[in-house]
Amino acid sequence: MKRIIDANLNRGTEALRVLEEISRFLLDDKESSQTLKLIRHELNALQEKDYDTLLSARDTENDIGITIQNPDKRTDIENIFKANIKRLQQVLRVLAEYAPEHAGRFEDLRYKSYTLEKIMWDKLKEKYNKLILGNKKLYLVTNSDKFDSDDAFLDAVASALKGGVDILQLREKTMPANKIIELGKKIKLLCAEYNATFIVNDRVDIAAILEADGVHLGQDDMDVASARKILGNNAIIGVSTHAPEQAQKAVQDGADYIGMGPVFTTPTKPGRKSVGLEYVEWVSQNIDIPAFAIGGIDLNNVNEVIKHGAKRIAVVRAIINAQSPESAAKEFLQKIENSSDTSLSQDIVPTTAQEEVVAAPELNKPVVRPWGYYTVIAYGKGFLTKIIHVNPGQKLSVQSHNHRSEHWVVLSGMAKVTLESQEMILSPEHSIDIPVKAIHSLENPYEQDLEIIEVQKGDLLSEDDIIRYADIYGRV
Repeated sequence: MKRIIDANLNRGTEALRVLEEISRFLLDDKESSQTLKLIRHELNALQEKDYDTLLSARDTENDIGITIQNPDKRTDIENIFKANIKRLQQVLRVLAEYAPEHAGRFEDLRYKSYTLEKIMWDKLKEKYNKLILGNKKLYLVTNSDKFDSDDAFLDAVASALKGGVDILQLREKTMPANKIIELGKKIKLLCAEYNATFIVNDRVDIAAILEADGVHLGQDDMDVASARKILGNNAIIGVSTHAPEQAQKAVQDGADYIGMGPVFTTPTKPGRKSVGLEYVEWVSQNIDIPAFAIGGIDLNNVNEVIKHGAKRIAVVRAIINAQSPESAAKEFLQKIENSSDTSLSQDIVPTTAQEEVVAAPELNKPVVRPWGYYTVIAYGKGFLTKIIHVNPGQKLSVQSHNHRSEHWVVLSGMAKVTLESQEMILSPEHSIDIPVKAIHSLENPYEQDLEIIEVQKGDLLSEDDIIRYADIYGRV
């Protein structure tokens, strides 16, 4: 009995921790996070109360269950959530049966978990598509004109998806609506098979009928607000942009991503002048939402587009009309991924000889470097670009940063930081501000979460941001 109770208490606290991470970092749901934490503390208290007995009953080496493979492969947040909320409910049911002295409390917690499941699922569905959009790198815009049959076209689409295309847009400008719907149903099934996001071009009505993941709008199409009113908050809405003012307006209107192009002249946009690589570079430096470079991009010029800041590429003919769409997609994806790294920043260039780092900075003091002197957190200085939470045991490798962007990081919490000349331990009582280029690696070997805040010189923090971080890093 004690062995069963011990195993389920461990299993339950593990499931709760996974759910807490979803609630805290993905949903930003304080109430659900608190509820999960309270349940976890109750299970921990039971473990602590009977710790010696439970530990004595544990026999991991002879547990036949550890050799039984789990056939499920959870590759996305939805499946991770469902698996762990169900695991928690099963644990609470088992504990109610095998620990009858606490049965009433376990039943209460189980019913509470049912309510929590509905609340978190609704919020997760609202955010899920937009959360996974940030991981999408290769976007295929379909064009069936060059195919002799639907089957040949669908084979090409399947081949491209197999090669790594992770977001696909059904774009058929001359096809009648009933035909687009018929074709769209088949493409939606293919996207589901390969875990790709399914987008419909222009036609909000068809996107709604097909229950697509979203719609892509041109400058002359329906506005973002109207499309979202029809498709709902969960829909992904992308907008084609050809100039900085259009990109800024798309962000203000609430678009989830933009297309930037055509980068080069292309027959799919006859009569439209290319925007050039300069616009790609401007978007990469000024727009926060995901942006896909599109227009005339092929395997011969994609590296040039990437060099100008593009982290996501949208392709039409170079994949769908390739002899092997699978091979073409793999090659595109390899080029995109080779340009990325695990840096804390988003724009990376190699460090030059003039930018070599010097001695390690002192705790709680600004850092002087040959390329300038900056205070990380100060009223009216610095722009908060992102917050990264580093889980216990996680290690990040950090490469040198683009000196033009002047990004810095602030570390708060227990951390082991490896700089060029030394390794240092950061304690919870201190914070440190250092340029990204000075860090070789950062590791969190402790039990507490580590928070990294990346800031950029040149813009204003909001008043809320100032209040939030002033108490942590001192009112400079």
